[in-house]
Amino acid sequence: MKIVVLDAGHGGIDSGAVGNGLKEKDLTLEMVKMIGKGLVDNYSEVKVIYTRQTDVFIKLDDRSDIANKNNADLFVSVHINAAGDELANGMEAFYFKDSKATIITYNHIMNEIEKSAYKVNNRGTKIGNLSVLRNTKCPAVLTETLFITNKANSILLKNQKFINDVCLGHIRGIATFLNLKENKLVNSPSPAPSIPQKSEPANWLKSGGEYLINDLGLDKNYWTWDRPIRAGELGAVLAKHEAHLRELIKNAKQD
Repeated sequence: MKIVVLDAGHGGIDSGAVGNGLKEKDLTLEMVKMIGKGLVDNYSEVKVIYTRQTDVFIKLDDRSDIANKNNADLFVSVHINAAGDELANGMEAFYFKDSKATIITYNHIMNEIEKSAYKVNNRGTKIGNLSVLRNTKCPAVLTETLFITNKANSILLKNQKFINDVCLGHIRGIATFLNLKENKLVNSPSPAPSIPQKSEPANWLKSGGEYLINDLGLDKNYWTWDRPIRAGELGAVLAKHEAHLRELIKNAKQD
């Protein structure tokens, strides 16, 4: 039985990087849950342990301790990047002692990204003197999926298909490094690891999203139905809605 510890970066009072309506702690938690489920559902002889499964704060040393106390075979910490320079963008991953696990995982992630023809800057794998890598006894990987502070990257981070592909790359990389055996169905070709999908929005959410895009002319890549909205954005949308209603009333009176 192989033991994988999945670490969702940040959490609780530590939101991690913030930008373009997104929080790192939320994205990383969503991703590790998808990665963990994909491993358990599609491979045998693997046990997944999470450093956190809810929005809670976990100290860096405690994250490494979870891996060490459980004699993990692999530790994978999932993060989203950020920079003061809004032009900084792309995918990268870090290791401290052993680069093999990081290189294998990263190559699988980039392979999934490239197969879907996303325009993503490949920043490669690098040595990182980071606490969770330095203090974990087993091979440890830390991935940085795009820059939350870059507008183009943030649009991809709001794209569920992109998140699915990145998680699929993590799953395949972990399975390759640990030489996991894939579950096979009788008389069926070996299935690709499945990624749990988000539920479809209710009809009122769909129609609301269509109104924002089609009637108010908002950016369809930014205003996805499931993204959080800030107070300032809500005020701008309401003002646009009011102006739209006034125009409709004016046109109706002229007719």
